[in-house]
Amino acid sequence: MKVLTVKICRCEKLSYSDIFCRLCILSLLKIKTETMSKIAHIQRYLLIIRKVRHTKFVTLNELVDYIEEEFTKRGIETVGLSKRTIERDLKDIRTDLDISIDYDRINKGFFIPENEESKSFIEKVLEPFDILNALNADTAHPAFIFPEKGTQKGVEYLSDLIFAIQNSQVVSFKYAPYWNEETNLKTIIPFALKEYAGRWYLVGRYENDSRILTFGLDRITQFLDEKRTFKPEPTFKIETYFKDSFGIYSDTSYALEEVVFSVSEFVGRFLISKPLHQSQQILENSKEGVRVFLRVRITPDFISELLSMCQTLVIHKPLSLKEEIRRIYSDAIQRNL
Repeated sequence: MKVLTVKICRCEKLSYSDIFCRLCILSLLKIKTETMSKIAHIQRYLLIIRKVRHTKFVTLNELVDYIEEEFTKRGIETVGLSKRTIERDLKDIRTDLDISIDYDRINKGFFIPENEESKSFIEKVLEPFDILNALNADTAHPAFIFPEKGTQKGVEYLSDLIFAIQNSQVVSFKYAPYWNEETNLKTIIPFALKEYAGRWYLVGRYENDSRILTFGLDRITQFLDEKRTFKPEPTFKIETYFKDSFGIYSDTSYALEEVVFSVSEFVGRFLISKPLHQSQQILENSKEGVRVFLRVRITPDFISELLSMCQTLVIHKPLSLKEEIRRIYSDAIQRNL
């Protein structure tokens, strides 16, 4: 966490619209204390946002009491915590994080205006830092917490790519795809970064090719400093581009289909709690099973996800998907005779 913070924040030309960079800037430039004080300062921001988000018209006294209680749970020193401290934090949250926390004089309390955009943004602020705080990331993990072993390859390029995207810079890197051990030089116009299944991907295109492609950061072997700019393409929206896709495949050559399948009631509970895709609808939910509808491109990632439910999976439509799943099952049987 510390290395990523330093790498991102060394770039003074960044617009700081990225929330991680904003928090890094606050922790490195505005807070002139030791590391634990920096962490406590950021945690106050997160706790204030959470409390105001979940408790409408919360008072200043309630905020102080809540943060004091939460800091005590985390073993963080509360000396110096006061109303004035929280008032300064509220001001910084508004100006530096661009999150609206308003005061209602009639109800005599703070609140966050109700709109989906602000809710989504706040979730993006809270989620990664909540995880790090819960796991006490700067120290050893408690004996009863078992995070997944191993590290994500390619994350060391995230700060360089963020800088390139925000400043419309062409990027070059040496790249070795999984299906070919030969390393190739790629020169890409970068549009966005996307995470899927624990891996990060660069979304972009070649300079003289309009096709949108994805490149796994873990397959980059060397990042080169290009220092050339390109004209931004404001019409490209990553949310729209991947709207009909599952995973990282977005090629329109994959058919957009209406998919209906069934799984057991037990497996269906997981799909209900965490939908596979934004188009997901539950058509039937009973003891006999859960029937699911999706409108999605049938990509390799999507098929792999369906196969993870193979013990109870039944494909109802389209027929082409049913036949593809049957073919995969058949090949697997033959390999394991």
